[in-house]
Amino acid sequence: MPESYLIIRPEDRLYWYRFTTRRVIDGDTIVADLDLGASVILSKQYFRLFGIDAPEKRGKTKEAGLAAQVHLQKLLTNSVDLLCKTHKDKKGKFGRWLVELYDNGTNLNQRMIEDGHALPLDEYGR
Repeated sequence: MPESYLIIRPEDRLYWYRFTTRRVIDGDTIVADLDLGASVILSKQYFRLFGIDAPEKRGKTKEAGLAAQVHLQKLLTNSVDLLCKTHKDKKGKFGRWLVELYDNGTNLNQRMIEDGHALPLDEYGR
C-alpha cells in the first residue's frame, strides 16, 4: 500500500478533531467521543461517515452489512493516530456528525470503498 500524506489546509484547520471510538454501529456509523481541545470533550456522539454508503445489517444485505461493521471495527482498532474532519461542523438529518475518518493520514472512508465494504455517495447522497 502506498504511503499517505495528510495535508491540512489553513482554512480547514478548524474542522479537524481527535476522537476516541466507543462503538461501531455499522459500516458507516460510529459512536465516539469528540475532542474539541482545551479539555472539552463531546461524549457519545454519533458519526456518519461522509460520502459513503455501507450495506444495512438487516434484510437482504445483512451478511454484507455485518462484514462492513467488522471491517470498520478492525480499521479503527488497529489505528495509530485517529483524526476526523467534520463537514461544516453540522449534523446530518438524523442528528449525526458528518465526518471523514483518518488514521495516520489514510482516509478510512475511502478505505471502506477500496476494500469493497461501501459504495461512494455523490454530493446529493446518491
